[in-house]
Amino acid sequence: MARHRHRGVKREHSILPEYERLLERIAALSEVQAVIPGRISGGTRARPGVSLTVDTPSGLKMLVKSAHTVQEVFIVAADPAAARRAIEGLMGGNPSNDR
Repeated sequence: MARHRHRGVKREHSILPEYERLLERIAALSEVQAVIPGRISGGTRARPGVSLTVDTPSGLKMLVKSAHTVQEVFIVAADPAAARRAIEGLMGGNPSNDR
């Protein structure tokens, strides 16, 4: 196991606690190679939820939001379209409110 990984999620940065389990479930998908939480921004009112935003050269970018914070999460995948479908399937086809 890599030094900063636990259950497929990189642990070098903080993770919004209410989304830790969801990120572990995403990391367990066969279409996903890694889940890398990014920076946490605070100070703005955000509607809690999850959104898959854009494809990146290495996979997908996702935003997870709590009441006053937003965290970027990078999903590494060889086939971003397949990873997006798998994540949407995991979340019941609606990647905007599952935790």
